[in-house]
Amino acid sequence: MPDDLPIPIDEGFHADPGPEAMKSSLARISPERSHPGRVYFARSRCRPTSSRGDPVDSLSTLAIALFASVGAVLTVIGCIALHGGPRPLGYWLFGWAAFLGGACISLGIPEGSSLGPVSYFFGSLVTPLMVLGAHAHVGRPGPTWVLPLGFLLGVSRLAFFQAGLPLGADLLAGTLEPGFALFAATTIWRHCPRRNGKRSLTDSFLALGFVALAIVEALDATTHMVGLPILVMWAPWSLVGLPLFSLQAALYIHRLAGAADRAREAEAYAKRLNILAESARDLIVEADDRGTMLYVSGNVARETGFPASELIGRNAFDFLELDENSPVLRSLREKGRITEDAVAISLPETNRVVVQDGSERWFESTGTTYRTASNELRILIFTRDVTERRARESAIERNERRLARAERIASLGSWEYDPKTKKIYCSTEMLRLFGLPGNRNEIDLAEIESILHPDDLDQVFVRSREADRQRSVFEIVYRIRRPNDGELRYIRTVGEREFRDDGEPGRMNGASMDVTKQVELENTLRRGEEHLRTLVDSNIVGVFYFKGNGMIHEANDAFLSALGCSQADLPLDWMAISPEDQPSVADRTALNELEQNGVALPFEKTFRSRTGEEIMMLIGAASLGPRFAMAIAVDLSERVRAEAYIARYQKELEETIAIRTNELIESRGRLAEADRLAAVGTLAAGVAHQINNPIGAILNSTEYALLCRDDDDAPRIFEEALQANLVEARRCARIVKSMLLFSRDEPTAKWSEDLSRVIRRAHRAIAPYAEDHDSIVLVHTPTEEIRARISPIEIEQAIVNILRNAIESRETSVTISVTLRQVDKSAEIEILDNGRGFDDEAREHLFVPFYSTRTRSGGTGLGLSVAHGIITDHGGEIRIDSIPGEGTRVVILLPILEGDCD
Repeated sequence: MPDDLPIPIDEGFHADPGPEAMKSSLARISPERSHPGRVYFARSRCRPTSSRGDPVDSLSTLAIALFASVGAVLTVIGCIALHGGPRPLGYWLFGWAAFLGGACISLGIPEGSSLGPVSYFFGSLVTPLMVLGAHAHVGRPGPTWVLPLGFLLGVSRLAFFQAGLPLGADLLAGTLEPGFALFAATTIWRHCPRRNGKRSLTDSFLALGFVALAIVEALDATTHMVGLPILVMWAPWSLVGLPLFSLQAALYIHRLAGAADRAREAEAYAKRLNILAESARDLIVEADDRGTMLYVSGNVARETGFPASELIGRNAFDFLELDENSPVLRSLREKGRITEDAVAISLPETNRVVVQDGSERWFESTGTTYRTASNELRILIFTRDVTERRARESAIERNERRLARAERIASLGSWEYDPKTKKIYCSTEMLRLFGLPGNRNEIDLAEIESILHPDDLDQVFVRSREADRQRSVFEIVYRIRRPNDGELRYIRTVGEREFRDDGEPGRMNGASMDVTKQVELENTLRRGEEHLRTLVDSNIVGVFYFKGNGMIHEANDAFLSALGCSQADLPLDWMAISPEDQPSVADRTALNELEQNGVALPFEKTFRSRTGEEIMMLIGAASLGPRFAMAIAVDLSERVRAEAYIARYQKELEETIAIRTNELIESRGRLAEADRLAAVGTLAAGVAHQINNPIGAILNSTEYALLCRDDDDAPRIFEEALQANLVEARRCARIVKSMLLFSRDEPTAKWSEDLSRVIRRAHRAIAPYAEDHDSIVLVHTPTEEIRARISPIEIEQAIVNILRNAIESRETSVTISVTLRQVDKSAEIEILDNGRGFDDEAREHLFVPFYSTRTRSGGTGLGLSVAHGIITDHGGEIRIDSIPGEGTRVVILLPILEGDCD
């Protein structure tokens, strides 16, 4: 490009022929910028001359004015384009304005002026501005370093020139300025829009124009370096610059011409979009990257009650309650703005919104993003009212919960089998029934096969294929071995196959139920029927079945043979085998009981046999259904004969009873003694425990003394051991003596004893007996001692007697509680049980010897009377309260010691 660099004097310019003129020209080159071996020619501001030698200043002035005017116009148009029009054209117009500015400075600055090198700045900005325009043309952001590098290039060229190195300035310009032009050409060639994979002809010419510009820039720098006149480059600049400028201007003038049509189309399109947005079900909201609403569709006000003017400027997320894990909410919290990635990975979210009238509505929202012409991020939120759908989904969820609960209560699991995938889709209860682990809704068929009982596996598949062939419901009971607990369970499964239109089998749906209890019950009933049939067929007693009309349809041989009949005589008429013509009172009573209670209590009935003999039988009946019953008949002929025998020997029996009565009186004394000895046996375990403790202490002290027999203080240790052994031996003797006295029914010695220890020994003594009767004895004693002056053997015996009575108050499963507490100056031992209790009549005889409510089951009636005597002998009191059918409460009160006493 033309720059104010030194060039040789040529014939095209008028030079002063005199030596003074040449000196004047050379004087403009300072000595310090001269280098040996190099000739510099100053570009004298010689004006072109006419053939007559007159300067044509008017032509130069005209060119400067033209260049300045055009440059100013291009600058103004470029500013407008950059701020509101096509930005690429703005950059390019600025570049051509800089080109013309440099030319004006080159032509208009007086010779030798210090402003001449300013043209370097203008010339160095041309190609960088072309690069920025090329990037804007293809829609890519321009490199930020391009324009500063252009300014740096201009400064560097000026520095080289001022330093007397014009060749360096030319080399720098000849390298970078063509490079910028080639960069612009490459940008357009690589990144311009393509249609069907091809570049437009305009973009191709534009790229070639920038290549030509690079060539001209290189030639311009070369002409300066070889010293050619500046006018040499005017032709190439004109041949390249004017077509390139024209192409750039024509391209965007054409685009601007079509912009009005596109604006009208965009307006019509916007109207259509607005109509669609207003009428669509979806509510449309546009927001910036902080969630501030910039636009809302008109139907937002219709759906929520909030006018658009009230919503614009507010944050959208003040209305939408986002989930805490929402990527959009996380992006707002962490970065302070919403990113495109956060919107991209967000799934449709269902949010609760409180509308203007205060009611709650549910909206499902999705989002997308776009960028404006100024590269600002915008977020489009599409939301739809799903309140009704949410209500339906909630109803479905509630129904699913109810179904799951019903399945759990009924032990019923539902399933669906897909033959293609061999997967079974099942409910949670189905997994529980089969003992399968995991929170899942599908299992493999092979997993079910692995837990099926081997004997039932083939049967299941055979029944399934049969149901498919008959297109009927599939039903079977099979066994499984549950993997979680190893239990063998019976499962009843019912299923039905779906068939496609082509007849091929599809999925199978069904349900499975755990019927283990039912199967066990059926087995029990079957065994009961077998046992009953065995009883009937064994002919031990007579059994017959009859209807409400009195016809006996079935009977065993024991009943028939008693009447002299056989199976061939069935059915029998009840009245035909009765001696009466009408049903007796006993018959009618039994029938009434059978109808009302289902059971007729045994009654005596006389039948007439085939031989005319009257047979007495004991009849009991039970209803088996409406007007159908079973009866048991016991032949009482032997009993009649026995009664005659009894009558014959009754007198002898009365005499025998008189004799035996006297013997009984004598035996009562022996029985009481035997009961006492039995009590001693019960206490044996407790006594053994009491003796075991002192014996253990004697053994320990003796062994320790023997171990220390070689020590220096062995005599002292022996003496202490003997003293300790003496104390423990006396304790054993006292225990044994008390036991002997008690067994002889003699007064026993009393000493201070902790009642808690006595109660625990009594508990240990009675524990095996309680366990044999499936009963539980619970003991509650305080941590501190409650001491009384007692005979431990006797008190222990009294407690054992009371506990034994409580255990025997019911056949099994009695729970007994023994509690010790201090009440004022007395120790209270409370014994509670949940036995059968007793009434007021029995209460009057509780402490009477030999009175017992369990005489038939072995009761002697001595337990409570002995306990009462022991407690009274110790200065205590025993009280008993009872509620029939609920239990009994026994309270023992004993005086406690106020100080230490032995």
